Amino acid sequence: MRFCMNSTILYGVKMKVGQILFLFFFFAVLLIYMTIQQNAEDIYGEYLEKERVNNLQSSYAKTYYRQRTDYIPLRSFSLVQKEIDNILIKTPIIFENNSSVTLENSILVKIVKIINRVKEDVVLSINTHSNTKGSAIDNLNLSQKRADNLKAYFLKRTNLPFIVAIGYGDKLSLKKRAVEVNLKRIKE
Repeated sequence: MRFCMNSTILYGVKMKVGQILFLFFFFAVLLIYMTIQQNAEDIYGEYLEKERVNNLQSSYAKTYYRQRTDYIPLRSFSLVQKEIDNILIKTPIIFENNSSVTLENSILVKIVKIINRVKEDVVLSINTHSNTKGSAIDNLNLSQKRADNLKAYFLKRTNLPFIVAIGYGDKLSLKKRAVEVNLKRIKE
């Protein structure tokens, strides 16, 4: 009887130790799970945000390139420059007298469409000239305002990294009230 009682007690102790170990293991796993749930957003939030932004950017780029109807190869900014020059020769950009407001926007819309087809980084240079009527300072200020207005127009409608606007007034003018739009490749 004594032997049976000892084995029963021993068996009961083993059961309690097993139950205690099981409960300890269960609560440890539960604690780890709760900690991960509480900190998962902090741990992976930055990573998930970067992935989300990358996915948005890549899908936007794919959509943008799919919407482009005209393909101009890389090194073709000189062709684009020739196209812009031809447009400006046929129909120059004209401003109202003594004003920085353009009379016709359709020319600017055509130029913007052409510039947006360039697939490389270029700098847009806008040079404006005025006529010789009035003082030199007034002509310089007027031509600079015209250049700045054109710069603001192109900044809103193009994806160019850099636009330069210079008003020369009545100095260096080959033609009166002329506007030059030039592209230059950014060298890497």
